[in-house]
Amino acid sequence: MVDGKPEVNYKWSLLATNPDATDPGWVRRQDLLRSLKMQVPTKEDLQRNDRRVLDAYLANGLGIDLHRKAVENSIPSGAEFDFALGSLPIIDQRQFVLTLDFVMKLLCMNERIECRVPCIMEGETGVSKTALTRMLFVLRNTVVRAPSSLEQAVLGSKSDSAASCLEEQTLAALRKLADFWGLGDELQSEVGVWHTTDLLASRISSNRMEQVADSLLAEIRADPGLDPLTDMEASVLTSCKQNAEAAAQLLKWYVSTRLTLSSRSLDWTFYPIDVHAALTPEDIANNSLGGVKQVVARAKRLQSIAKLIDSERHRRATLCLFFDEFNTSSCMGVFKELLIDHSFDGVPLPENIVVVAAGNPSREKIELSAESSDEQGHQWAIGHYQVHPLPASMQQMMWDYGSLKPDQEKEFIEKRLRFLQSREGLSDTELNTLAQLVHASQQETRDLARKHIDICAQKRGGAISPGELDARASSSVSLRDILRVFKLFSFFNHATGPVAEVFLQSSRNPQQQRHRAMLLALAVVYYLRLGSDSSDLDQDFRRKFRTRVKGVCGQQDADVEGTLIRAMAALIKQTVFDAGIAKTRGLQENIFMVVVCCLAQVPLMIVGPPGSSKTLAVTVVGENARGEYSKTDFYKAAPTLIPFHYQCSRRSTSKE
Repeated sequence: MVDGKPEVNYKWSLLATNPDATDPGWVRRQDLLRSLKMQVPTKEDLQRNDRRVLDAYLANGLGIDLHRKAVENSIPSGAEFDFALGSLPIIDQRQFVLTLDFVMKLLCMNERIECRVPCIMEGETGVSKTALTRMLFVLRNTVVRAPSSLEQAVLGSKSDSAASCLEEQTLAALRKLADFWGLGDELQSEVGVWHTTDLLASRISSNRMEQVADSLLAEIRADPGLDPLTDMEASVLTSCKQNAEAAAQLLKWYVSTRLTLSSRSLDWTFYPIDVHAALTPEDIANNSLGGVKQVVARAKRLQSIAKLIDSERHRRATLCLFFDEFNTSSCMGVFKELLIDHSFDGVPLPENIVVVAAGNPSREKIELSAESSDEQGHQWAIGHYQVHPLPASMQQMMWDYGSLKPDQEKEFIEKRLRFLQSREGLSDTELNTLAQLVHASQQETRDLARKHIDICAQKRGGAISPGELDARASSSVSLRDILRVFKLFSFFNHATGPVAEVFLQSSRNPQQQRHRAMLLALAVVYYLRLGSDSSDLDQDFRRKFRTRVKGVCGQQDADVEGTLIRAMAALIKQTVFDAGIAKTRGLQENIFMVVVCCLAQVPLMIVGPPGSSKTLAVTVVGENARGEYSKTDFYKAAPTLIPFHYQCSRRSTSKE
């Protein structure tokens, strides 16, 4: 307070994306900042394994609380940071990989939201636009709070009780709460009350009405994820301190809600809608997973609860309506109204709703001659998205999210692997090798895509600029491929029994088994994507890919082709074929991919011209994968595969 009036003491701080740059202008600016006693974190500060520097700057930028705050000094310079450092446990709980690039994008997105500027992202596929937006709203709505004693009592009853149905679990929880409020001995003697949910809740509320009401209202204030107005009238909240019946109704609702919520999740703040060409305005309004009307209703309930129980936390809570790939739809007028005008059907949206949209860049399609192979999508990377150009009003507000640079991608790979290191039993050397292999595979695939796109453009008879070539090639792989490698590596690494015998040849050396698992994961995600047509560039691409991998691991340790051939041969040996089927390389690869992706639960699309063994591969696997009724040990150990056939054609619509 200054002269009886509140004064806000603003604290400014800077975060640099390249703090160790040596150009003269930046050096002079750093001297000026030091004279003003402002500390810019160095690259070494930003790369700390404990991540306290990144977490602290992100938390201060978003205005959220930190855990384990403490004043610390910069590692290289020894100067004190501008504010105390701390951690954000919610990031680790969600295994979200927080890089410097992601921190800057989170701050940029938050700035737009705070300034009420439409947030429209345009970037390549698989660069974490959706994951980053979800994480932002988890962070914005998170509260540093341990489970209350009331919540622990309810959840403790769930672990103590062997009850299976919700009614029995609710009764067990109410008994626990009767003990919690000191009524257990008194009510247990009344047999009819102790064994009936409604009677027990009524007696607890009658004997401890104000205490019960205060405890439950405190729980609702602390956790906006609890939404009583979906199941009861507002009068229950306003009268529960004076009306035992209202308190009992609130008590039963709280217990059943807590028992059905597995954790205090913040996903209720994020409502994604996957947009496609068949989406209609009616779908946008009434989507069952979070349409506009549903989100508006939730936002209004938040405002109502905030007023009824005077909850500042409910007033601050924000909901995100997220439209992914929004420029694939023809409903641009609806999106323009939502994003630019912040209204729907002419009615303004509540202030606690934020609308965010993400799309892919619109590019000219590279047309080739209408040969069969081209029509079947033989060009595996052309950097083209089937999207509509943005109208002028939205184009001006578009934020170029872009794609990850190689150093940013490498940082993501290394940090993601740290989450997996202990679970997969990786040594530091193996972790470093796998990180280099994935990074090299990503870069080599982009290089091959760049060459492929250039050849396609030349066949068309036109040149393509280096900038556009790089932009198109960058979409050939993404962070999704990296996550796919780790998922498949984990699948192969933990394989046992006949599955391990086929894919890993039952290596008794754990280190050798992990190395084979690495190579097979790379083969599934990158190598087999390059095709096997000897008359095409595919063989050349595969040879270059093998050379790149050997450059990372050495000649003896990176035999991707040899490891793959041995695994395919072992699988084909366990597969029964009808007479007359030729076991070509293409069929073997297709069968291998179908089996691996089904077992690892990774989506698979087989693209190729007619007669390239696509349907045959699925049919063969379906006839072999019959669980205990299978004819070989491998398929007996695998789950039963139940195929569902759906014939698509050019005449199929998006809705179908």
